[in-house]
Amino acid sequence: MEPPFSFFAMKIRPLSLIALLASLAAVYSLTLARSVTWANLATDSGDLITAAAVGGVPHPTGYPLYSTLAGMFLNLPVGNPAFRLSVLSMVSALTAAALFGRVLRGLPLGPAWLAAAAFGVSPLVWSLAVVPEVYALNAALWALAAWLTLRALNDAFAPGWP
Repeated sequence: MEPPFSFFAMKIRPLSLIALLASLAAVYSLTLARSVTWANLATDSGDLITAAAVGGVPHPTGYPLYSTLAGMFLNLPVGNPAFRLSVLSMVSALTAAALFGRVLRGLPLGPAWLAAAAFGVSPLVWSLAVVPEVYALNAALWALAAWLTLRALNDAFAPGWP
């Protein structure tokens, strides 16, 4: 039985992934928040930065994964705490774009990475990739969930499946 999903047929070329991520990182770094900001509706950025710096809980729900990752990013030897958490958002958005490109692997390489780049520079994703907020990490987690779901479907219908 031929699998109905061909999402994992294409081989990822590492240079194309590096080019995509480097391009998005360059774009994001030009507008990355260097301090606490309310730009792009980042109204919780001060709360999140302070909670990460003192090991506290921002507010209910507490964002445990974000708080854990933020604690690790605060150990980076560059910039102030707000900048370091902006870098966390940037890395999360880059991860989301890369995983989005992986989800689209059924397309030819060019259109898949073009769609991933368009996702990365869309106004909503870009605005949340450059401020210390939880939403870029949320996008990365949703992209990971979509990729894992498609992978499970592909494996379920793989040749040799009963």
